[in-house]
Amino acid sequence: MTLKKLLGIEEFENLVNSGLLVIVANRFLYNKEDVIIERKLPIIHCFNKKEVTHLEIEKLGKEGGNFICFGDHLYDIDMIENSKYNDVLGIGFDNTPDKKEDFLSKYDATINNDGDFTFINNTLKEILNH
Repeated sequence: MTLKKLLGIEEFENLVNSGLLVIVANRFLYNKEDVIIERKLPIIHCFNKKEVTHLEIEKLGKEGGNFICFGDHLYDIDMIENSKYNDVLGIGFDNTPDKKEDFLSKYDATINNDGDFTFINNTLKEILNH
């Protein structure tokens, strides 16, 4: 389930347009069959994700926001390092059984072995309903 479906398209667009919701992620262009046909710029990768994240935060012109950081690498949570924020919820996608303890030491919650998004969807619903 996408965030647009979870919230409803209108509510999602209102949050984005108001600056209350900022998504820092790679964006794609899809064809009619929902197949990716192009990656939009900027392309976010392991060498620039911290910089791109900081630029997006600076665009908001605010300090002290709350963040949900998703990552599939141990140090993805460091994307918001040195940013001024109130709270961070870190959710890691851990597909490496030998790194379970490492992920749990960096992230608040982990989704293991390509698990589904039930936890994320329920958490977002809970946050957005308050």
